[in-house]
Amino acid sequence: GVEEEGEPMEVGGAGAATGSSAAAAVEEDRAAESTVEYRLAQAGDLAEASRLSSGGRAPVFTDEASFARQLAGPGAGLCWTAVAGGALCGLVICGSDGVFGHVLQLAAAGGAAGAAREAAICRGLLERCAEACREKRLRALRADGVVAGNSGGELFEGLGWQASHFVYSTPVAEPNGASAGGAATTSSSSSSKPPASSLRKEGKDTGKYYEDWQKVDVERTLVEEEGVDPSVVPERVVPKEDFGELDNDLDVSTKITKYSWDQSKLSVSLYIPFDGVQSIAESDVQCVFRRRGVLLVIRKGTKRHWYKVPNLCQDIDIEASSRKIKADQVAIKLRKVAQGSVWSDLTDEKDRYQRQRQYRLEHGDLRGATTEQLLADMYENANDDERAGLRDAMRVNRQKREEEGKVR
Repeated sequence: GVEEEGEPMEVGGAGAATGSSAAAAVEEDRAAESTVEYRLAQAGDLAEASRLSSGGRAPVFTDEASFARQLAGPGAGLCWTAVAGGALCGLVICGSDGVFGHVLQLAAAGGAAGAAREAAICRGLLERCAEACREKRLRALRADGVVAGNSGGELFEGLGWQASHFVYSTPVAEPNGASAGGAATTSSSSSSKPPASSLRKEGKDTGKYYEDWQKVDVERTLVEEEGVDPSVVPERVVPKEDFGELDNDLDVSTKITKYSWDQSKLSVSLYIPFDGVQSIAESDVQCVFRRRGVLLVIRKGTKRHWYKVPNLCQDIDIEASSRKIKADQVAIKLRKVAQGSVWSDLTDEKDRYQRQRQYRLEHGDLRGATTEQLLADMYENANDDERAGLRDAMRVNRQKREEEGKVR
């Protein structure tokens, strides 16, 4: 992320605006935003974006090559543009450190409509960035108030974001390539050099080093340098299925969020409610299956309503899977490749969490942790029902330790 002076703002759990103030702001700007379309940013957008207002801040990226690296690396799927009348009218540049999303730059042009339209475009961009962060399972989307100019704090607070903490930073660039300690420091420490590591910068070109860093799996590299098989490190990035052209330009506002599912030994059944779907032409109810994904798109009038799971729990048999249109509902049958297996959930998130936790217990930060520390970690990653049970377990554990102390 980029650190700037000011008060960082964040939306918890990478969520969007909540509360009455945010709802009022969205309603107020809906008309101003109605003619704007949003799409993922492309490297070629940078030149056109230079004319947009960004509150007097210098652009984060000044050349197309570095912007392209951002779009392919930490900003993949997180940078958005707004287009009206065929012309670019807004851009948000975001990045991810694997835990949080960070708004690096926000710029918009309101045109003749002025500040109201400019604010509406900014809101639309941030909402799409927040939705992308949710899909990547990031904890929150963060931004410094000055990212959106002098009135950036008002914009973020109007969306329901919460101000959190001050960010402190120190310059880390080495002037003229020299270390802060000078030649004397270098010579005096030469006898105690640490072992060579691909993560160290010494002797490398700065630009090449940071370009290579984007490609490095830090945790696997550290484990390998400790002599451990790097395959024990679970993948942090959840692979998502590609659904092709049908998946292009799907609007967040038409996403179908209600569904139910169950499973048998042979298949998983998905039920997607949609009023009047039986009256829609069958060709307008499209379903795409992938080895680990399913996408349903229902075209009604000029809108495309959609439901997507790009990371199913286990593999499915694409040819044997099907969809049926019923009264006010679409039923999707996903045939299991591993027949007789039990899916822990519709997606693979629970299984991935368990693998990650096992790795942390054996090799990471939970190795040697106390029972109470393990429970605290489980509590942090649990849902409401699980947390209620964990609170009881922690209370029993605390009482047991107190009783043991009295006996001694």
